[in-house]
Amino acid sequence: NNMKAGMIGLGAMGIGMARNVAKAGYLTGVYNRTAAKAKSLSEELDVIAYHRPEELASYFVDAFRACLRITIHAGEGESAENIWEAAYHLHADRIGHGLSLLDNPRLCERFRDRGICIELCPTSNREVVGFRDPEVPASASHPEYPLRRLMDAGLPIAICTDNPGISRTTVADEFLAAARMARDGITQWEALALMRQGFANSFAPALVRGQIVKAADRRVFELESGIASLRSDVSRS
Repeated sequence: NNMKAGMIGLGAMGIGMARNVAKAGYLTGVYNRTAAKAKSLSEELDVIAYHRPEELASYFVDAFRACLRITIHAGEGESAENIWEAAYHLHADRIGHGLSLLDNPRLCERFRDRGICIELCPTSNREVVGFRDPEVPASASHPEYPLRRLMDAGLPIAICTDNPGISRTTVADEFLAAARMARDGITQWEALALMRQGFANSFAPALVRGQIVKAADRRVFELESGIASLRSDVSRS
């Protein structure tokens, strides 16, 4: 089998996926921020352990040639350097997590200008990295979740679930978690703006994205018009 498979991240799902891919006979390369985990897998199976995400670039060539849109998990408990590598070596259109992006202001500005979307997963980020959540007393000493600062920086953001099976969450739950964890919370209009950004930055074809965004805008306008009409009726009565 001449097919290559590159795996970034050997978490609860990643390590099982890497094992199955390697056992299926694919040339498998792995990167994990905990190098020992990747090394252990390479000793167990015929797997190549890499030290930096950029070293996996050759595994992405077929995806590049097929002009596929690419998302890379980076900056979750890692430096902003890993996010830079994901963008400039692996040509990511979206970045999963990207929590350390603000540590590199120039890269942050570049992401904003290029419209590279950051996929934030509040529950998973709290569980894996550790951020303060008022609903979780044990997290009181943890740092503030960077959602507000990323929003203030003008970055496109999508609120995601990461792995809903492991975190036992839904998209609705993640918006509630985001509202709790963000500094000063998020307003109704900010929540709607985040939803719209998720639609606008999906990997659906441009025509489909446009239709979804228009339908969402129309629905919000209808709801707001209905609320305004109700308020007017109440005030007159």
